[in-house]
Amino acid sequence: MTFENVSESSLSDLNDPIAQIRDRQYVIDTPSLIEANNEPVPEEIIRDLLSDQWIPTENAPRPRIVVVDEVIQVEFKREDALIVALENYKETPNGFRHEFVDIEIPITLQIFSNASRQRMWNIMGEARRIIYKWMLALAPYQCLYYDGFRTEVDGPGRWNGTISIRLTADMVPIMKRELSGSELPSISPEDFYAG
Repeated sequence: MTFENVSESSLSDLNDPIAQIRDRQYVIDTPSLIEANNEPVPEEIIRDLLSDQWIPTENAPRPRIVVVDEVIQVEFKREDALIVALENYKETPNGFRHEFVDIEIPITLQIFSNASRQRMWNIMGEARRIIYKWMLALAPYQCLYYDGFRTEVDGPGRWNGTISIRLTADMVPIMKRELSGSELPSISPEDFYAG
């Protein structure tokens, strides 16, 4: 995690498992946010947030946390797993001349456990704690919402459930995210006012 202009009191909140972080100064160490001009990859941001902030306990050990399309075989018979999947990246134009967009990114976290129903619920509880802790501080988004949890039947001795979360950012300037600069060439103020 990288920090810029963060006060000492804000840094102490990082070590407190139940303190909600309220600064938008924290950037998760994930490939899409480390290099300049990369588009953020929401499911990797969530995967790396959960991996970094998970506090393993006997009741909720750290599961294998992967993005749905990663080529990693998870041995479901031996370990718990949490699979991060992007639902639908949605941008809605906003503003009088559509110069802004509202971004909403629903994501599901699928939990698989062979240990017990209680283990599945404990894993959900730890993931929920992390989401609430980072609700207002996960850059580059404005809010991270916990929308709910539903259990699913997967046969005897196998428990799974799905957590629904959402990343949002409202009133984002459309041209702020240009990558090459060729879409809107720079114009000097003299040339602009000259005609």
